Amino acid sequence: MYFDDDIFYPFITDIQNVERGWLVRYYDNNYFVRNIVIKSKISLKTTRPWFTEKIGVYQKLSDLGFSEYIVALPGPLTIANYSIDEARVYVSKSQIMIDYARIIAEIAESYINNGIRVELHEPELCFTSQLTNELIRQIYVDLFSPLGEKVHLVTYFGVPNLEILNLLPRDLTLGIEAISLEKSREIFDKLKDFSSIRLGIVDSRNTKMEKIDDLISLVFKLEDKGIHIKYLSFNSMTEFLPEVIAYKKVKLLKRVVEAIKH
Repeated sequence: MYFDDDIFYPFITDIQNVERGWLVRYYDNNYFVRNIVIKSKISLKTTRPWFTEKIGVYQKLSDLGFSEYIVALPGPLTIANYSIDEARVYVSKSQIMIDYARIIAEIAESYINNGIRVELHEPELCFTSQLTNELIRQIYVDLFSPLGEKVHLVTYFGVPNLEILNLLPRDLTLGIEAISLEKSREIFDKLKDFSSIRLGIVDSRNTKMEKIDDLISLVFKLEDKGIHIKYLSFNSMTEFLPEVIAYKKVKLLKRVVEAIKH
């Protein structure tokens, strides 16, 4: 997200019938985003400037020898939560979520077909009480599950409850905070069912630098207890950190990964 204004923009430039709104707080953080104003029923544009730009960046990185690239997209629940249906074309928030999900899934598939992994930023999964079994099936099982582990469903600011975890497809990569995981034994046991876990071990909401030995020990402890950790990451977006601290923490995460590989 280094070249993006926030998790929603310029992503929404590829969506028809939406506009940027006013600044609002992004959950309980000293960080602000612009919400999205829906002017009519939303759809994916035929020409997609933001997608085309990202593909161009990936191609340049590939030419420089980089083999891995991941694009951050807003999750359908989260972007729907920050959308205002000004035109009142939707009868419920669930309908907005489903339309966003269709759009995001199509974009995600296009990225994956170009060799790029996708992370869906979906902190709303940790807060919502409106999800039904049918809604989760329509969004995650029908639309995102076929894309497999290359879709990282990233949660943060907490942990999804047991009911939601029970319904999420096991073939996606689930991103979850290590801090939240350690607080709940029931959640911990449920994560053993997922074949691919992305563990957020470096705190991107706190400028304090973690000790590398503590992070390495935590990873090994969770693996020994049956958690299938395939990726290590920050526990949320790095946008909450001053740039100089973010770079230091990126280096710390890299050191942890290198130490575990050896």
